[in-house]
Amino acid sequence: MNEFTTNLLDIIRQKESQGNYNIFAGDKPTADRKLTNRTLNDVIRIQGNKAAGAYQFKPQTLKTLMKDMGLKGNERFTPELQDQLAMRLLERRGLNDYLSGNVDTPTFGLNLAKEWASLPVLSPTKGYRGRAVEPGMSFYEGYGSNRALLKGEDFDRYQTLLSMGAPKPEVVPARGILSQAAEMVTAPITAATDYLSDVFWNPRKMFGRTTD
Repeated sequence: MNEFTTNLLDIIRQKESQGNYNIFAGDKPTADRKLTNRTLNDVIRIQGNKAAGAYQFKPQTLKTLMKDMGLKGNERFTPELQDQLAMRLLERRGLNDYLSGNVDTPTFGLNLAKEWASLPVLSPTKGYRGRAVEPGMSFYEGYGSNRALLKGEDFDRYQTLLSMGAPKPEVVPARGILSQAAEMVTAPITAATDYLSDVFWNPRKMFGRTTD
């Protein structure tokens, strides 16, 4: 896991649950349901329709992740496992394509906003059920109580973080005036040296064909 991904997961965790791995949606931020001591199957069984954990996994999401990652359900819902589950969601939302330059920043931002309602879209788009949403708004804005939780400077920092994950174009240093001038001076000398060297090893080029 690189620094970009680590920082991105930290933002998601903080906005979804204030970093609480033992919480259900609707709980107080300081709640402790001892989820990290339970198995995945236990969490799914007791959460009902509520999202669970630091990344607010919905029950159906946990089920698809279990199948996708080959989990049996008897694994503990530890912070480490929750981080791995969230990482898999990032990959399903195009993380690797984004890091390799095959997906642009607004598109990746939209993908993340579709997964986590607390994250904002980065450009004007049609949100959930076709509702128009603007940059800084949740993809699910206006649907229930959903809203983006990154505003003002937080939104600016989020955009900056995402842009850091995009591949940077290779910069070729421009040749300075002195380098160009030196090349103009030395080019005739280099050409003459190459010619004399060639003649030395191939005298026929200067004197024509000789008899044996």
